[in-house]
Amino acid sequence: YDHTYEPGDYYFIFYPNIEITSSNPKFTLPGLDNTTGGPSGGLMQSLNIYVSLLKLNFGDLKIAGTGTINLDGSVGAIGGAVQKIHTANRAKVDIYFIALENHAEVISINKNLEYYPVKNFAEAVEILRQKTID
Repeated sequence: YDHTYEPGDYYFIFYPNIEITSSNPKFTLPGLDNTTGGPSGGLMQSLNIYVSLLKLNFGDLKIAGTGTINLDGSVGAIGGAVQKIHTANRAKVDIYFIALENHAEVISINKNLEYYPVKNFAEAVEILRQKTID
């Protein structure tokens, strides 16, 4: 196939032999310092993107959580779950998400917040959608 492109032509180049086997994107967002991140922030960062794209409104609710996020949307366990629940309590968080795998280690902690152990991104989204004020 041979074609000479003319001004105003649109074209798309497809390279079928390229496969992305891993990636480590890096970006900065206004208002966030460089201490935000790590695998335990995967769920919350994914939810933040979702909420931002759909412009969901939660009023003054403080929403926090922890858990890794996998390509299939599953939420994975993290270390330090007990400490993170205590921190959320001290910060007067209203809604807290945690990986279902971490539920057993924090179940006995007195929580002054709405606490949701989730197994995947879709479960967390469904809970958040019920909390919107618009």
